[in-house]
This record gives sequence, C-alpha cells and structure tokens, in this order.
Amino acid sequence: MQRISTAITQANNIPRIGWNFRSVKRDFYGRLAPRSILWPAMRGEAEIARLTGLLAQAFPGVQQIEPLRAEVSARRYFRVHLASRTAVAAIYPGALADDDDFLRIQEILKQGGLRVPGILDRRLDQGILLLEDAGDTDLGMALARATEPETMRLLCQAIDSIAALQQLRPLSPIAERFFDLDKLWWEMEYTFRGLALAWPDLDGQTITFGARTFLEEICQYLATRALFVTHRDFHSRNLMVRDDALILIDFQDARMGSCYYDLVSLLYDPYTSVPASTVDSCVQYYIDTVLPLLKTKHSKHHFYCQAVQRLFKALGTYAQQLFSRGDASFRPALHACLERLDLVVQRSTFPDALYLFIQELRRRAVALS
Repeated sequence: MQRISTAITQANNIPRIGWNFRSVKRDFYGRLAPRSILWPAMRGEAEIARLTGLLAQAFPGVQQIEPLRAEVSARRYFRVHLASRTAVAAIYPGALADDDDFLRIQEILKQGGLRVPGILDRRLDQGILLLEDAGDTDLGMALARATEPETMRLLCQAIDSIAALQQLRPLSPIAERFFDLDKLWWEMEYTFRGLALAWPDLDGQTITFGARTFLEEICQYLATRALFVTHRDFHSRNLMVRDDALILIDFQDARMGSCYYDLVSLLYDPYTSVPASTVDSCVQYYIDTVLPLLKTKHSKHHFYCQAVQRLFKALGTYAQQLFSRGDASFRPALHACLERLDLVVQRSTFPDALYLFIQELRRRAVALS
C-alpha cells in the first residue's frame, strides 16, 4: 500500500498528497461500505494513482485525497481535503461541456428550492467537478438507527422533496426525456438480459412468457399516465442526511415520469427495510399532501404497476452487476429486490403468472447463494 502512495507523491511532486486507507471502506460521498466490495468496483491501483495525481495537479494546495468507492457509473469520486474544508471531486471519463446535464439539472433543482451539493469549482476540460461535501450519512444509515417516529419523519421529509420535484416547471434537459413506452420496455428487456446471464433457460419457460406479457401491459399502461419531474433514482443512497436536511445527489438522469415513480423507489428501496405498515402510512401521507398539489387522484393499480416496473428495472441493475461484472456486493440487493417484488405482487391484484415468475427467481437466487 505504501508504494502506491509514494509513487503518487513522486510522480506529481506533492509531498503531502497520499491515500487515507481508513476511508477506503467508504463509498460515494464517504458513506461506509464493506471493505470487500471496494476493489471489484475500482479500476485498479494504477488508475486510482493516475486520477489522484490528476486531482492534485488540478487543485494546488490540496492537503489530502481519499478515493471513495465507485458507484454503478463511469464517474469516480474522491474526498479532497482543502485548507479549511473538505469537498468531493467527481472525475468524468472525458471533458465536460458548459451545458452538461449535471450542471444544468443541478441549477434547476437549486433554483427550485431543493438541497443539492453546490459546485465549488470545475475543470471542464479535464472532466472534473469539485462539489460540496454532503457528509457521511445517507438516508439508509439514518433509518437504520432511527426510532419509529424518526423513521416516519425522515420518510415524510423525503416525500416532501418528491413533491418539490414534481412541482418544478419542466426545463431542458429534463423536459426532453420521458418514461415513454420505449424507455419503460427497454428497462424490462435489460432485466431479462441480466437474468439470462445466470439462467439462460428462463427464456423458454411458460411462466417467463406470462410474466413478459403482463410486464408489457404494465409498461403500456404507465406510458399513458400524466408525467411529472422525477429524480429517476430516488433511493436511500442518493439522499444524504446533514444538519437535519436531505441533500439529493446523483440526479443527472432526471426525467419526466409517473407521479409514483420516485415514491415507490423510496418506499420499496432494496437498500433499506421499511415495514409494510410504515409504507402504508407514507402512501397515505403522499395521498393527503402531495396528490392535491398535482390535482391527481390516487390509484392503487397505478401505484402497484409503477412499483413492479421500478423494482424489475432495479433487479436488472443488480443482475447485470452480479452476473456480468462478478460484483458479489450486489447479491443482498438482488435478494431484497425480489422480496420487495414478491410483497408488491401479493398486495396487488396482478395475475398468477407474475407471482409464479417471481417465486421461481427467488428459488434460483437462493440456490446461487
């Protein structure tokens, strides 16, 4: 480990730059993560050394640079220690344009009153953004140690953020991206491709055909619903808790979608465990406080259709990471996602074919463990 830090220092002639390996157990924005899941997600020691050197050159006076765990994207994140504060550096694989989606959407959300990390500095030609450090605690961590009343307060606070998003006037690039039928069904196909990596025989089974048919009907139904601004990935790891406020991160894929899209992402999040009774209370809170603002009536069918589509899309992400990239850290999320799907299907009036398909996936997933 020491030779890597020494190599970085020698290559860039900056004697105070090095790795703090205690932070290697952290992920995006410094959140704690199991040590075993860091290295499969990283690009290798040489690449981390190169990116660390790039940051040191881009921001003279930096005192320490810590690599943070990579998420499911081409971006890499580092915590940067400056003289009077810490910041998070996002390094993109190439140069950034002045009108990059992240920059434009960050401004839209900020102007709309939502808490998002501020942009402290930028090196667009090098693909580097220096962002406000949103701290170490995400919503999942906060919920894990919260009492029942605190859990409800945090989730309602998150729902208030959803309401603020949905009341934004759609602007470019958000207004030009939709959860239309093509996008919704592409996500379903993506999941089937991911599942086929582990279980290629699934395609020829009757229950798979029945599930595909109903999922297509769900997508057709959702494509006809009214559209609102959505975060697109509104789960606990993308909501940081700091100074009793929620800070939204990873919002660059925001697009127009169903009024329930972000809500089901939050309440059926595979990274957390929200009791069914709390889910029901949160749905009622949304019905009472948010839907009147949108001039929309509640529909259980719409809610459960969106929950199935969103969870099935998330299942595809976990399957691709687990079966294609061999990242075992996604195994718990895959199991949790299937459990949430099972719950949603049982609480809805959906056909038996979907229920049987989910049961078959759960059986196969357990056999892989």
